Amino acid sequence: MGNEGRPGAGPQRQSPVAASNPIGYSNAAWLGPVDVASFTSWIKRHPQGNFAIKVRSRGPCPRCLHETQGEDWLWELEGFVAASDDTDVIADIEQELLNRYDHGERPPAVYVNRMVCSCDQPHAPDKEGCGARWDLSVVPRP
Repeated sequence: MGNEGRPGAGPQRQSPVAASNPIGYSNAAWLGPVDVASFTSWIKRHPQGNFAIKVRSRGPCPRCLHETQGEDWLWELEGFVAASDDTDVIADIEQELLNRYDHGERPPAVYVNRMVCSCDQPHAPDKEGCGARWDLSVVPRP
């Protein structure tokens, strides 16, 4: 005997977002494992000083498994809008880093990219990515 005719036995309806991505949005730190080997990272060097200033990484989000990428400055920046794409702001940051480098400050030996999932999958309306946050440690090759 099947489920025919019993209340609630029919197919469940889901929103298009939930149907395409069962993992919803959650602005939270990812505490599970991260497959570091599945990421590719690049180091951006200062245009004048040829020293590392930024790290960019690409790979699967450990929470939703969709392709994502992120980049982070390797130096602590106070008083700057570090996420800006404004070329004047970037030039000011690069000048600040050159000044600090000329005064003996160096980037860390292990670079930490503070990743936030920015995949292009619709985990929630008006949100980018699934919201997972994690640190990715990058050790540059000599």
